[in-house]
Amino acid sequence: MPSITLSVNGEEKIFTVPFIKARHYRKALEITKAVNLNNVSHTELDELVGFITDVFDNQFSVDEFYDGVSSSDLVGKIDYAIALAQGMSQEKYEKTIETIKAQQAQADQEKENEDTGKLQSTRH
Repeated sequence: MPSITLSVNGEEKIFTVPFIKARHYRKALEITKAVNLNNVSHTELDELVGFITDVFDNQFSVDEFYDGVSSSDLVGKIDYAIALAQGMSQEKYEKTIETIKAQQAQADQEKENEDTGKLQSTRH
């Protein structure tokens, strides 16, 4: 069952819906064509958050979402809602994120090793 966790009055609260409506798939298609998630205006951000509240059947307001999510988690929550609307299961989304993080960590380690090797070669 799709779910999202927000902080409400200092406590973690989980909101669930039995399924994601096909209407949300259509809206997700519009969003992914119209909005660059790497460069969002405040108006677009409000629209995206409104989309999330709609996906979760308005169990929380836009303001409750903004107040219940850390800024560092904001883009991830938006991406998650779009992925759900496009038919990805919550489990598959979580596995995909884990894979991406592992790949990024490996790339960061390789870059660090490369930089260390360059530094050592300039000393000789």
